Amino acid sequence: MAIQLEIVTPEKKAFSDQVEDVYLPTIMGETGVLSGHTALVTPLEPGTLKYKINGEYKEIEIGEGFMEATQTTVTVLTAKAEVAA
Repeated sequence: MAIQLEIVTPEKKAFSDQVEDVYLPTIMGETGVLSGHTALVTPLEPGTLKYKINGEYKEIEIGEGFMEATQTTVTVLTAKAEVAA
């Protein structure tokens, strides 16, 4: 099952797509989120967000912020998001 990943900065929505899983740099260390995850809100550390789409991992560099996970969605509010080319 897929999970909706939304990454939002103060300027724009930097990313929005269905992904297989997400790994984020949180204050608790790297945290993985899969479809059906327990509800969670946590602060984010600057670092690399990894997500799997079509069986391949991709990366986005993010700044400080917050992440909210539900069973179907991961929303990232961050100061910056730099999508790798």
